[in-house]
Amino acid sequence: MNTLWSFSLEFKQLENEIADIEEDRELSLCDREKELQEHITGWFELGILDNYSKKFEDLAGYINYQEYLAGVRKAEIARLQALVDQAENRASQLRKCLAEQMSRASLKRIENERVVISLRGKSVIIR
Repeated sequence: MNTLWSFSLEFKQLENEIADIEEDRELSLCDREKELQEHITGWFELGILDNYSKKFEDLAGYINYQEYLAGVRKAEIARLQALVDQAENRASQLRKCLAEQMSRASLKRIENERVVISLRGKSVIIR
């Protein structure tokens, strides 16, 4: 079955080696880049006369796949950032509401085993 990103078994092995190198924190960034280049070059040189077009096709497909992943991850970052903004805005609105209600009730401080709430000017401090 052909899929958008179908890779040979040989290429999947290279992909695993690439992932291992990228995750190896004992290597410096420069050494990781060097190792990656060596692995990719070695992969190309193995049997390139026999099947170079398949290797180019596999690598091009992998590049497309990585670009696709980058796009998906950027979209996820944007989605998560929107949720962060929403939560921060909600907390800010609720904090203002709490300050107004405490001011109306002439309360400067509420303290119990769960929380300490202090009204300072028009701001609420929650600990």
